[in-house]
Parts: sequence; structure tokens; C-alpha cells
Amino acid sequence: MSRIPQNTWSDPETVISCDATLVGCGGWHYSGQYFREVFPVEIQKLNLHISALELLTLVVTVKLWVHTFKNKRIQVFSDNMATVICVNTGKARDPFMSHCLRKLVYVLALHEAEIKVRHIDTKANTIPDLLSRWSNSPEVYSRWVKLTKGQKTRRKRIKRSHFIKFFNW
Repeated sequence: MSRIPQNTWSDPETVISCDATLVGCGGWHYSGQYFREVFPVEIQKLNLHISALELLTLVVTVKLWVHTFKNKRIQVFSDNMATVICVNTGKARDPFMSHCLRKLVYVLALHEAEIKVRHIDTKANTIPDLLSRWSNSPEVYSRWVKLTKGQKTRRKRIKRSHFIKFFNW
């Protein structure tokens, strides 16, 4: 049975991290894979608060790499405390965040995976922070190159449908 774990565990088999801004998002898989995208216009028009966008980004991140999570424990790092609390408790008061949480549980159940989200300080969430801000500043690229020097990285593209199909169920 898959679930959001109610017990504590300390040996995740996969580690990912993600971040969002009001206009874009990014995610990092510790294998060196990453994504960075500007939110589609349909998402931007919803005028969601940052916590909702952070949770949406977490769901999209999990959906992107879920094929690698079968029967695994996934450790996610997020700098948004509302996202951490929502996922770890399995509860949300915000309707959009509740929808995100249901989608996350469904995806995890299909792949018999468990998730635990840990809060990380924004300054320590450097790679996803750069990825989410990629379109905001020309200096982000040079910081990215410096930070990932010597690492084998590979960009994964997110289809617009990852965000839009999110609402169709």
C-alpha cells in the first residue's frame, strides 16, 4: 500500500528538491536531472499565492520523475513551510492546495511510493531557487554554471500539459 507516511523514516531512496516563484518553477533530481519552466499563462491567470505554486511545483516534480519512484521512499526538500506541513500531515484548508494534495496522493499510490517533505532554508535550496528564477535574471545562468561545474546535468522538459491536465480529473 502506498501512502504519505505517518511514521518517521530516515533512509530515503530518492532525493529531489523544488522551488517556485510567482512566474516560474524548477526542480532538481539528485541524479543531475533538472527542469525549469515559466508557468503557463493559464496558471498565471489564477493568481495563486506562493504556497499554492510551491505545492503545484512539488506535484509536477513528482509527476516528472515518478517512473523512478516505484516502491521507493522519496525525500523532498522545500523552502515553503506550508507545503511541508500540507504534504506531511495530508491536510490542507486551501481548496487549490487540497486539490494538489489529492493529485499527489493519487500519483504516489499508483507507484506505491512514499513521500516525506523536509523544510530547507531558502539559502540552502540554491539549485531549485536558481531554476525557478531562471527567466527573471540574466545572472542566473552564470551562477548555475558555477554551482554545477563538474556535475553531469541534464535538463528535462516539462510539457504544458503537465500543468494543464493537472485540473482534469
